[in-house]
Amino acid sequence: MERRLHIYRGRESRAASRQIVLCDLESLKRHYMLSKTMLNSLQFLVLPLVRECQQRLASFTFNFTGDVFCNGTADDFGGCFNFTKAGRVEKIECPFFFNKKGFVYKVCSLEGKWLKSDYHECRQQNYEEVTAMYPVYVFIGGYLVSIVLLAISLFIFLYFPQLQCGRVTVHKNLFLSYILTGISWISYFVLVTFNGEVLLRNPSWCQILHVFTYFFMLCNYFWMFCEGLYLHTILLRVFSTGRKLIAACHVTGWGFPLIPTAVYAFVRSSDSSKNRKCWNPYAEYLWIIYGPIIGSLLLNVIFLINIVRLLMTKLKRVPEAAQTKKAAKATLVLIPLLGLHNLLLPVRPEDDSPMAEVYTFLIAISLSLQGSFVAIIYCFCNGEVTTILKRKWKQHLLMRGTCIKIGNSHITTYSVTENGQMEVVSEEINEVRKCQPAHI
Repeated sequence: MERRLHIYRGRESRAASRQIVLCDLESLKRHYMLSKTMLNSLQFLVLPLVRECQQRLASFTFNFTGDVFCNGTADDFGGCFNFTKAGRVEKIECPFFFNKKGFVYKVCSLEGKWLKSDYHECRQQNYEEVTAMYPVYVFIGGYLVSIVLLAISLFIFLYFPQLQCGRVTVHKNLFLSYILTGISWISYFVLVTFNGEVLLRNPSWCQILHVFTYFFMLCNYFWMFCEGLYLHTILLRVFSTGRKLIAACHVTGWGFPLIPTAVYAFVRSSDSSKNRKCWNPYAEYLWIIYGPIIGSLLLNVIFLINIVRLLMTKLKRVPEAAQTKKAAKATLVLIPLLGLHNLLLPVRPEDDSPMAEVYTFLIAISLSLQGSFVAIIYCFCNGEVTTILKRKWKQHLLMRGTCIKIGNSHITTYSVTENGQMEVVSEEINEVRKCQPAHI
């Protein structure tokens, strides 16, 4: 005997779907240890799943010969279970908001009644999930270190007027983009990635934070491009003042990233199927962001090759060994500045590959600590900066009335022997110190 079952129609369907979700909130709260905010978020996500399940079951056709069976139903989390014969176990995949691969199990009793759904596979956290968060902690730690070093470097560049020039102006903007990128990624990790309730609620502010994070990341890479563009142009035009070039760098570094970011935000917001979980990355849309980034890195490769060629041309009078050494040093120093170390790890291994975890950690270290490397090389190890800092420190000591060493005096005493030769009688080395009383 064939029977076509249709369930929940019109207002009854909508009322029943809400009843499925709302009827057992207290038991959900007790059993799954969920907060009230989490429950409200789940209702918002579960209702569409329940309605979709009802539509699917309403159009379902099956044959039965008087056997006992359980009716199709949707559970408290929107899991959709088909008509099942008594004594069998139905399993479905975990709902999307659990963000986990696994199955939900529901037993149809011998009396034809559903037992409580078993979500243990969706809720348990295994070793792989715990270790998957380690690279995120590396990202946060690396970005914190970079932000501190970059902030100190930026203060030094802004405080001393002797360091004001076009090259340092580009450095300052690059350092600022590093700081903004680090702050935005840390904020996104802490406020969104680590907060399941925010992912479920999907508020507008977390989507805005997502967009700003990628905007600052784009600005960071385009200021790396501006570093290569500025250095390449200055080497080609030695007597150029660079004012127009600095203006072009400001437009490129802060203005151009608005275009791909706006396109990305528009495309993401237009696709309702992907408009959830705070816009956690989807590969089919990220090419809008990563396309311009790859293009800027490839242009920096061209700049680097031409810069090295120009340096080799200018160093023709230098011996060949010293010439090679200087060219190699210049290349190594420019690689982190231009972001070209990102090209050393271009392809991600497969998820089941033993190198996948190593690759993830290398990416986390290189991206988060890149700002630290640039700050150390171009500020703390810069000859001009160290000279100015030493001079400032000596002035500070003199103002405090502290004696500072400014050199040594070497006193040697000679005597003449009977045969007319000179011999050293004594040697004395005295420190020459300069002292200034402290101002009262």
